[in-house]
Amino acid sequence: MRIRTLAAVTAALLLLSACEGSPPPAAGTAVDPAPGGGNSTYRATVTRTTLGIPHISADDFAGMGYGYGYAFAEDNLCVLQEDLVTIRGQRARYFGRGGIGVADGSYKIEATGVVADNVSSDFFWRFMATDAAIAPTKANTLPEYRDAVRGFVAGYNRYIRELKSGQHPGRHARCASADWLFEIDTDDLYRRFYRLALIASSSVFVNEIANAAPPALIPGVGMAAEATPAQKQAALAADPGPLAYFIGEKKFGSNMYALGKDATTDGRSMVFGNPHFPWIGTERLYISHATIPGKLDIMGSSLYGVPAILIGFNDHVAWSHTVSAAYRFTLYELTLNPANPTQYLYDGGLRDMQATDVTVQIKQNDGTLAAETRTLYRSHYGPMFTLEASGVPVLGWTAAKAYTLRDANAENDRLINQFAQWNQAQSLDEFIRLHGEVLGIPWVNTVASGPGGKAYYGDLSVVPNVPDSKVQTCQALPLHQALQQLVPGLPVLDGSRADCEWDSDDDAPAPGIFGRSNLPSLQRDDWVHNCNDSYWLSNPAEPITGYAR
Repeated sequence: MRIRTLAAVTAALLLLSACEGSPPPAAGTAVDPAPGGGNSTYRATVTRTTLGIPHISADDFAGMGYGYGYAFAEDNLCVLQEDLVTIRGQRARYFGRGGIGVADGSYKIEATGVVADNVSSDFFWRFMATDAAIAPTKANTLPEYRDAVRGFVAGYNRYIRELKSGQHPGRHARCASADWLFEIDTDDLYRRFYRLALIASSSVFVNEIANAAPPALIPGVGMAAEATPAQKQAALAADPGPLAYFIGEKKFGSNMYALGKDATTDGRSMVFGNPHFPWIGTERLYISHATIPGKLDIMGSSLYGVPAILIGFNDHVAWSHTVSAAYRFTLYELTLNPANPTQYLYDGGLRDMQATDVTVQIKQNDGTLAAETRTLYRSHYGPMFTLEASGVPVLGWTAAKAYTLRDANAENDRLINQFAQWNQAQSLDEFIRLHGEVLGIPWVNTVASGPGGKAYYGDLSVVPNVPDSKVQTCQALPLHQALQQLVPGLPVLDGSRADCEWDSDDDAPAPGIFGRSNLPSLQRDDWVHNCNDSYWLSNPAEPITGYAR
C-alpha cells in the first residue's frame, strides 16, 4: 500500500508567515506568533494534484498541521468558520434570529437532521462546550498532536490574514468581508472535536436541552395532569422528534468490507470503504495526504477541522468506518422535591441541581446587540432536558419528575489520540491493540486489514457500561417500557439510586464505559463487513453474540 503522488502537480507552495510588523523571513522559513508570546517556526510544503488533493510534507507535526490548516482554509474556509462560530455560541450575535442563507434562521446538523434556531443553538453550545468541557481533551491530547492543532490554527489564520489583505481576490465571497471571519485559537479546534464527539448523543437534543426549564410552582395552582404511558407512546409514534435519528431508516447508509487472504484471488488483503456522510456542511469528508519523514505517511479523509486522518491507510494498515447502532448515553428519571423542582432525591438525600446563567448576544434588525439570559440546569449525571411529541410532554419537567442524560462521549477525552496513534500504526496488530487500549472511537464501527493480515471488525467504541442486569433492576417504570416500543435498547434508569450509576470495567481506560472484553470484535481469514447495522452478523458464518443490549 505504498503511497505515491497522484497525477500531475499543479501547484507547490512553500508556506511562509511573518510576525506582525517584522521583516519577511528567509526563504524556507515560516514564523508565526506562538500562544502566550514568543515565536514558533512552522515549515510545510503543500503539493496539489490535478484533482486538488493536498499532499502535505513537513519535518514535524506542527508543520504538518500548519500546511493542513492553510490548505484546508483555501478549500473550505467559510464552511468551517461558520461551524466554529456556532460552537462558540455566537450564531445569533452575527446572524441574528434569522440565519445565514436560511430563511427561518435555523441551524442544521446535517449528519443527524437536527434543526435549531440560532438562539437555541447558542444557548446549547455555550452551556455544553465550555472551557471545563474541553479541558480534559486539551490536557490529554498527545504532545505531537497538540503541536498539530497549534499548527493548524496558525496555517488557517495565515490564510485569513492573506484573504483580508486582498491576496486571494474572488475567493470565499460568502465570508471574506464578513465580521464573522476572524482568526481562531486552539480552543476553537478542541471545541470542534467535542462537537464531533457528541454527534450521536447530546447534540441530537439541542432544542430539548437549550429550552429545558423547571415548572413555576405557584401556590394554590395545580399542576397539569401527567400524560399516561400509552399517551406518551402514541405521541412518540406519531412524532418521534429528535428520537427519529435512532429509529427506522437512517438518512445515511455507509458500508465497508475488510477482505482477508481467503477472499481475494491473490491472497492479499483489501479494505473497501464507502462512507455516506453528507456532501454539505462540516461533516463532509476532506481528502489529504500527510508526510513527516520517519514518523508519518498517511492518506485518507477527515471531517472538517481535524488534522488527522479518520478513514485511510498507510503502508501497514487500512481502515474504514460506519455508524454504530450502540447508544452513547442513557436517560435518568429524577424524583424531585415537591417543594423545589431543582432538587432531586439521590441515595436517601436531596441534591441541588447546578444552575448556570447563560447569556447570548442577539443581533437586532438595526445592527445593535441585545443580550438574552437563560438559567439552564445540570444534575450530577449531565444536562437537564425536556422532550415533547405531538404536543404531549413525553419527558416533562413537573413538580414530581424530571429527566437528565449522561453522555459517555461528553467524557471522552481520547478521540483525537485514537486517530493520532492509528495514523502512525506500524502493523494491523498494533492498530487492533490501540483500538481497545485507547478506546476513543465515539460512535462508529471499524473494519481494518493490513498486508498479509486478517480481516478485522470491531465496535470498540465509547458505550455506557449498563449491562442488561442493571437495566432490569434500575429501569424507571413505566416510562422505560413506553420508550422501548420506539427506541429498544435505550434505557431510562432510576436516577435516585447510587447503584444505578454506570459500572466500570478493569480494562476500560476511563470509568463508566465498557472495556474491550465487553465490546464486540471479530477476526477472520475471509471477510467482515458492516453497513450501519448491529455487530451481530459482521460475518454470518460466525455470529457475534453475548454482549449487552
